[in-house]
Amino acid sequence: MLGGVDADEQTSDSCDPPCQGHFTHGSPPPITDPLGVARHGSADDKWVLAGYEDLDDEVLDLLLHSGDTNIASSLGMNGSVPARVLGQLAELHPEHTHWIGINPAAPVHLKDAVPIGDHTSYALMRYLEQRGASAGVRRAIYQRYQESPKPGGPLLGDVWRDVAAAHEVDQRPT
Repeated sequence: MLGGVDADEQTSDSCDPPCQGHFTHGSPPPITDPLGVARHGSADDKWVLAGYEDLDDEVLDLLLHSGDTNIASSLGMNGSVPARVLGQLAELHPEHTHWIGINPAAPVHLKDAVPIGDHTSYALMRYLEQRGASAGVRRAIYQRYQESPKPGGPLLGDVWRDVAAAHEVDQRPT
């Protein structure tokens, strides 16, 4: 049972044979009681829950401190998780720091430690917003991003320092 919905009851007329026991078309059933799942659900249920958007602080805290690396991984890749929670998650699960660092919602210091080519253009845009980058700095960073291997390249923090120094920008994290 997942959040009050029995997964064995999930079927689809478009599946041949019927998709009993599976989420149809890759969509999990709605979780009607996220707090209940976070407190008492199975590890699998919590893993699914960790991927849901707009979880409240109590649910996030319970998932954050679950001690399960798979739940941590799911939470770390969830783009709706606040930066402060992602920072805490990286401290608790350093093995996931890279994956957390490529999350567009990650704090600056985690994004800095990831190669520029590992980021998506959306994550890079969010990073530049977090840094308060000027139009000139944005153009220079995007140029370096376009020239970098995907994945790979220099660390984003190193690129920031190089470009910021060339544009005489305050380099302190915001």
